[in-house]
Amino acid sequence: MDWIQVQGTSMRPFLSPGDEVAIEWWRPQVNEIPRRGEILLAQEAGNVWTVHRVVQAQTHEYITVKGDAAFACGNVSMDKLWGRVVAVKRVSSGLSSTFKANMIDRLIALLSLRTLPYERLLSRFLRKIIFVMACFRRWI
Repeated sequence: MDWIQVQGTSMRPFLSPGDEVAIEWWRPQVNEIPRRGEILLAQEAGNVWTVHRVVQAQTHEYITVKGDAAFACGNVSMDKLWGRVVAVKRVSSGLSSTFKANMIDRLIALLSLRTLPYERLLSRFLRKIIFVMACFRRWI
């Protein structure tokens, strides 16, 4: 397990720049699919490393991930997954806590699937709900 510092804002408000996440190094086995709501470390196109939430796992080849503050989802190949977030250390308080996806995380992921650009009114409303839920999740 290693600690990695969060640099971007795509997972705000759950993860803020400067927060640290503990990564449990992990590679999916055959027929193993990550669960909705889990937060994974993935290597995306252009050798960019991201820590995003699993919003949907369609096949044993690809999963759909999204940052809580991001507008769009992205597909990641299963062979580009490198680890799971198992703990979070807050830069604001210095406190650390374990992380395991729960019902709130799964609900955030499920609602994230509905934030598509063409659904403007619904998208704005759902993004506000996701923001409030992620704020709540940050403190529990």
